[in-house]
Amino acid sequence: LFLRSVRVLEIQKEFVNGVTGQYWVFCITYLPAAHACAAGGNAAQTERREKVDYKNILSEVEFERFSILRKIRKQLAEDDAVPPFAVFTDAELAELARGEELTPAAMRAVNGIGKRKVEKYGNAMCSMFETMQTGGNDETAREPERADS
Repeated sequence: LFLRSVRVLEIQKEFVNGVTGQYWVFCITYLPAAHACAAGGNAAQTERREKVDYKNILSEVEFERFSILRKIRKQLAEDDAVPPFAVFTDAELAELARGEELTPAAMRAVNGIGKRKVEKYGNAMCSMFETMQTGGNDETAREPERADS
């Protein structure tokens, strides 16, 4: 419970041979709850961030694009064996869905999407999106060029 109520910065552990025996020593560096909020953490780490219902925020057309982008993100995440949010967050996808077109340059304009993500997933995302939006199926859209392939 204690560790959930603070923002843990670092944990060090060391095995010690002491006069009274052998034991593990742990040093935990943390920010108290009041400081955790100011540093971007949550005072009560057990509380989850509020879920955003993008269906209520985005227009019907934007939400349709958002749904396609989520499917593509899921496939890219499975291909790289990473969680979907490591590819793109929902907030990033929502911003992309609001845009007129999906291009690597448009991706770079979204807060949180940097050069590395665009290099790694940009071409694949754009190609798969184009295929899915024009009625192609997922399988034909799975093999675009990827920078890390």
